[in-house]
Amino acid sequence: MVTVYTISIIFTVILLLIIIELVKRNYLKEKYSLFWIFFGILLILFALFPQFTYRLSIALGIKYPPAVLFFLGLLFLIVYNLHLTVMLSQQLERLTRVIQEISILKEFYKEMKEKRRKE
Repeated sequence: MVTVYTISIIFTVILLLIIIELVKRNYLKEKYSLFWIFFGILLILFALFPQFTYRLSIALGIKYPPAVLFFLGLLFLIVYNLHLTVMLSQQLERLTRVIQEISILKEFYKEMKEKRRKE
């Protein structure tokens, strides 16, 4: 009989294999893959040892223990989304700074070019 725990293990193993393949092909940097790998291993451990899931469900007041796996997945996605939003904000700041510097350099270049023509 296929249980929620078995399905969780299968999907997590597939996810881990996809992550490893993405790292091999340089589509995903190692530092970002570590977070995904850590979470995948954590999900596998929860699925392999249902007693941890059961205890956590009691502590959280969740009546259906396998729902803890989905709760952890949702929590992970929310935290990771926040992390990506912070990174995006930082990248936009850097991009704005670079655009401003390029504009200044272009203007300086035009001025220097004008000076040379006049000489």
